[in-house]
Amino acid sequence: MLPVAPFGPDAAFIPGRRAPVAFAARDIEPWSAKKLNRVAVISMKITVLFPELPFRAEWIFPRTADAIPRAGYVDSLITRPLVEELTRAAPWDALAPTPEDPASFRGDVRGRLGVFVRALRDFVSKHRVAIWEGTHRFPISRNQLQGSTWLSNFNKQRGRLV
Repeated sequence: MLPVAPFGPDAAFIPGRRAPVAFAARDIEPWSAKKLNRVAVISMKITVLFPELPFRAEWIFPRTADAIPRAGYVDSLITRPLVEELTRAAPWDALAPTPEDPASFRGDVRGRLGVFVRALRDFVSKHRVAIWEGTHRFPISRNQLQGSTWLSNFNKQRGRLV
């Protein structure tokens, strides 16, 4: 028995699912409209999509970080006791994988995707402190660095510049 589409026929919600349609180039950028307009969505495989994808490293690893807005920022909250308290709280443990929160919709993914999902789970588990710190940076001003040896060492340990 096939699952029932909850909102109506697939064709109404997924253009080109069963039969090729003419996509506008702007709608499928960066892929080639000439190539994708010959294939139904249901039959598209990684071999169709991947060779056309112009991969740029900066999409995954940005070269420059955006400046942190200083509006509403309070320097006096960056103190040794507060930073140590935050560290003891281990906020990066929120990134620890749990059986109830899988990395995919199914926990038993097989094949190449399964290899990737397991590798990602292992990587996040092993490097969650670095991942958390990489996305939760707080700036330490030059005055604070000069006024506190501990904050200066804390900043250096994380390889951060002012």
